[in-house]
Amino acid sequence: MKHAISCVALCMALIGPAQAGPDDYDRVISFGDSLSDNGNLKAAIGLPDYIGGRFSNGPTFAEILAGTANFGAGESSQARFWGPGFSVNLGAVTGDVNLAVGGARTVDGDLPSERLQIGAFLLAGGRFGENDLVTMLAGANDLFDLGFVPSVALSAAVTQTQNVGAVIGAGGRTILVGNLPDLGATPAHSGDPAATAATNAFNQQLDQGLRQLAAAFPQANIIQMDLHATLAVALANPAAFGFTNVDSPCFISAANQCSNPDQFQFWDGVHPTAAGHRFLAQYAAALLSTDEHGKDVAALGDVAVSTRLEASDILFRRGVSMLDDHTSGGLYAEIIGTGANDYQLAGIRAGFDTKQYGLTFGGALAHLRGQVDAARLNSDATTTQADIYALYSMAPFFVGVEGGVSFTDYDDIRRDTTFPTVFGKADDTDSTAYSLAATLGTQLKTGGITLTPALRVGYLSADVGAFSESAPLLALGYSEREIDAGFWTARLRASSQVFHDLRSVAYVEAGYEDLFSVEDGYSAKLVNNTAHAVDIDTDPSARGFFLKAGLSAYVTETATLGAEYGVSFQDGDDEVHSGRLTLRIPLGGPEEGLGGGKD
Repeated sequence: MKHAISCVALCMALIGPAQAGPDDYDRVISFGDSLSDNGNLKAAIGLPDYIGGRFSNGPTFAEILAGTANFGAGESSQARFWGPGFSVNLGAVTGDVNLAVGGARTVDGDLPSERLQIGAFLLAGGRFGENDLVTMLAGANDLFDLGFVPSVALSAAVTQTQNVGAVIGAGGRTILVGNLPDLGATPAHSGDPAATAATNAFNQQLDQGLRQLAAAFPQANIIQMDLHATLAVALANPAAFGFTNVDSPCFISAANQCSNPDQFQFWDGVHPTAAGHRFLAQYAAALLSTDEHGKDVAALGDVAVSTRLEASDILFRRGVSMLDDHTSGGLYAEIIGTGANDYQLAGIRAGFDTKQYGLTFGGALAHLRGQVDAARLNSDATTTQADIYALYSMAPFFVGVEGGVSFTDYDDIRRDTTFPTVFGKADDTDSTAYSLAATLGTQLKTGGITLTPALRVGYLSADVGAFSESAPLLALGYSEREIDAGFWTARLRASSQVFHDLRSVAYVEAGYEDLFSVEDGYSAKLVNNTAHAVDIDTDPSARGFFLKAGLSAYVTETATLGAEYGVSFQDGDDEVHSGRLTLRIPLGGPEEGLGGGKD
């Protein structure tokens, strides 16, 4: 019993966040053969003589999707539909229920076929709810019983497509349909080219039939479960799955079985161990969780928003520094860096600003490179920014406008699908972001300190281009993401000369920034799958509460060197850190006052 409980606990840990997918459904209804049978055949005729009557040493993937139970004591998370002599458990049709029978074909045969299972469910009063998950796996026994020949494979695939259609016709709306793993890679049929050829013929015909069915019944979400690719991934790198043996069965007989089944891929000649079923459940849960896994790439758009807001804000601070006579105009160059938990960028900014009577204006170009390093997403990032601003002083008030654009390239995008060894990869995509803002503020000078309260209101737009991943499993394709939002910033800045000999100025600033009227959205879809695209619910963040501090000093008669550091907290979602090291060289001669280079 302890061993069974530990298996379940391990499975839940393996599935992790992906478990959210199956949890979104009211119940799980399973049709098929021994890969799903939770003990129906054992209850009906007393076979097989495995643990809990399953064709494995633990719960099947369908049971794991349905939830937890005391599997070691013979319990299941799904009610067994069949009883002694294939009598029917009429009370089983209202909850999680399993009708799969080991040895069942898609149709006909000596055991209740999948088609008969569907009919029996409906005859017993079973109904498919809008929020039910239906799992369907069958076809292997057609080949085992009738031969590894193309005609059998094609006929079985056509019948399986019809079975899926019958579930849709009876009201099924979300159907998880598995193809066949390579039967020629199983211990019982290892190296048999006919088994592999028949498997491929079945899978190709099933895929074609399901695509036609999905087109004919768009209200049904037919999610294809690629067991063929799943087995291939496990066989290619068994150590990543904890397997040390993928060629031999663990179970030969009751008196002859391995002592370490979790290290075996196969329980017997054709069926996976409980460990194998856990990975099947992990894969199925990921298929059902596109809405969660699609959020991983949201970091690309969030970086575009965050860096655009930061670039816009930097020019505001430059203009205010000149407005209060703390900085002289001219050419300048900066080493800049910004980073958060999910990205780090560094580069240079070069610009020019000047002051003519009450008008201060300028612009800058910046180029940064770095990494997006989110929880399950990595990408190289290169961004180029261009910004302009103007401030006009009407003492004691000032008004300002600013605008800018950013172009960002994301290269070598790599997403962890959460399934061992499988990463969704894309060569590149790009984003464009621009912002426009207006500022109103005032300056109050008292005791050698200049206080500058200001309020800024603006508009921001960002988009991330559509792209698709490549992967043997779980690859996703994404639509274009478009973000439109207003933003506002309220701040208070305090600045003062600190070292007269060095003619240096320090400042501190605190403020709050938030977005409003946000429009944001994109969709994600499993690549090469009939599954529906899903809308991804995201919420980009502004900087929230932020703090900044800086110091600048003259290093020559006219040139200044400055440093700045800032942190923002994004309302607890993240921390964004930024820094600048600035060298400014005025174009003209020294100016009067602190900013002009004279004592």
